[in-house]
Amino acid sequence: MPQPSRRRLSHRAHGPLRELRRKDVDPETGLIKVRRAVIRPRSGPTVKTPRSKAGSRKVFMPEWMLDDLWAHLDGDAWPGPDGLLFSN
Repeated sequence: MPQPSRRRLSHRAHGPLRELRRKDVDPETGLIKVRRAVIRPRSGPTVKTPRSKAGSRKVFMPEWMLDDLWAHLDGDAWPGPDGLLFSN
């Protein structure tokens, strides 16, 4: 099975990706807890919790991506448990 591109993965969940923090990710198991998202109404970016239970979810990264996750945490993510994984 071909591996999806990183661009495709990030495009699917743009709002939640912008609010992922180190404390939401377990790089040992690949578990990601999606609990917040950035929405962009006309008044400006706002962090919100999901509107439904389905919006708040746990996702496991495939094992083949864990090395990339470690590298990202070591080099690009902001420090500390509240550090953003993606700065932009």
